[in-house]
Amino acid sequence: MKIAVITNSRIPSLTANSIQAMKVCDALAQLGHDLRVFAPAETQPI
Repeated sequence: MKIAVITNSRIPSLTANSIQAMKVCDALAQLGHDLRVFAPAETQPI
């Protein structure tokens, strides 16, 4: 399945919400899903 993940968390980051978003993405990828993550760039305001 193709999945678009949209988050307002900066990736990579050490904040809990960005870590959780990446753990979910990792788990879905391990199940064989095709993921595209859309997150703000480090220089863009949230």
